[in-house]
Amino acid sequence: MVSPRIIHLATHGFYLPHETAGAFNESRSVKRSSGSALGRLRYVDNPLMRSGLVLAGANQLATNSEERTVDLEDGWLTAQEISSMNFRNTELVVLSACESGLGDSELGHGVRGLQRAFLVAGAHSLLMSMFEVPDKETRELMGLFYQHFVQTGDQVKSMQFAQQKLILQRRTQSGSAHPFFWASFFIVGQPEATPVGK
Repeated sequence: MVSPRIIHLATHGFYLPHETAGAFNESRSVKRSSGSALGRLRYVDNPLMRSGLVLAGANQLATNSEERTVDLEDGWLTAQEISSMNFRNTELVVLSACESGLGDSELGHGVRGLQRAFLVAGAHSLLMSMFEVPDKETRELMGLFYQHFVQTGDQVKSMQFAQQKLILQRRTQSGSAHPFFWASFFIVGQPEATPVGK
């Protein structure tokens, strides 16, 4: 794939916080998977190796096997791999995935994870999420976003439109609009308005 104008990925994202060997062994939830290749990724210093997207076949990496090595050609697309791709002509990358905006934050360097990877690869802007997002509301939000985006070509106004519309729908249906349902997604990069039909 070489630099399509828009990329939309509706899949699972992952970000594994870095853990030292001591903290790793003491963590009960991680200790259960310490033999798995996925569990061992928490040791890796490079945050671009600890974040990425989950694609078909990824469940093979998560199996608990001592013989299993970290084979990154099996459905786990790391931020490190993404950073070496060519997205120079890609105006927008939409990561409709939970926690796709997470990564290690460094003073003066921003967030090192999927966000950094796509921007380094040349993508102009990204639409991503900060926390776990419910499927139904995400589908609705994305539908509203694209409905407005194809008419205006303006990413920021389209996201604002989608969020406001979803807030109104939630208030009408349930009397309230908790941010959990609409506030996870945000845009980073240079979201310039694009002429419609380009």
